[in-house]
Amino acid sequence: MNRLCPFIAVTVYVVLTFSAQAAPLTNSDILKLLAAGLGEGTVVSTIKANGGTFDTSADALIALKKAGATDAVLQAVLLGNGAAASIGAASSVGASFKRAKGLASPGSGGACVPEAPDGYIIMVVDGKPRNLSHRKATIGSDVNGMSAIAGALTLGLVPTTGTVSAVVRGSRAALRINDRQPEFRDLASTAGTDPSGSWILAKVDVGPNERTVQMGTASVSLLGGSKTRNVPREDQVVALDYETVNLSCEFRGMALAMFAARPQQALAPGEYMLFSPDQGIVFDFGVE
Repeated sequence: MNRLCPFIAVTVYVVLTFSAQAAPLTNSDILKLLAAGLGEGTVVSTIKANGGTFDTSADALIALKKAGATDAVLQAVLLGNGAAASIGAASSVGASFKRAKGLASPGSGGACVPEAPDGYIIMVVDGKPRNLSHRKATIGSDVNGMSAIAGALTLGLVPTTGTVSAVVRGSRAALRINDRQPEFRDLASTAGTDPSGSWILAKVDVGPNERTVQMGTASVSLLGGSKTRNVPREDQVVALDYETVNLSCEFRGMALAMFAARPQQALAPGEYMLFSPDQGIVFDFGVE
């Protein structure tokens, strides 16, 4: 049995490294993935999992296109540099879309114009808007022990699986509110697409010195390679109603739609995060 321990350790390390510790990608990495014949979904998932420091000049994007990058891969490259995050990025889970209260009919066209400064979103508490800054969460992984053993016994044929979580230090957010249905503004997603899953409002698990929310799952196997999925835990997710602010606007060459969002039901007392599974950026607050 001892001979299996190094393989288990390596398998666990690969899952952790893939989902939490991999270095940001570059254009060279994307070219290597394309040259290896990896499909669109795999390349996009890899970019989402690792982020990147990409050259997004016209010549660089043309070079990626000539190497076989699809439009979805090119868009992931553009988003990998955090462009969406810098205007408050994408929207949260929900299914209801309507016109924002108190606003004229949703706009369309032109440049995206957020209300908040760069790197912030607007959070309306008790009818008063305030700038809410984000914080960078630590990305952690929890490997399924039984799957690690099964992977070891089959020499990697059975996937080793685990969950990927966003972890924030401290058991309480600094921002405390009494408003049970705050509104979030300056949320954006790719124009013409359902924004569900790009940003998620969740009631988090609280530990002695940290708050945790599941962002997704990860797996690694000999044949399937490394894979991640944005799958938040259902019991943590808070459903949102969306209010369309702009159906289509432009930001750094990307066509985005901008929304406001509000919880469908009154929030119970506790700790919450509005977070991006793709970027590990969270806006945290507590409801008294």
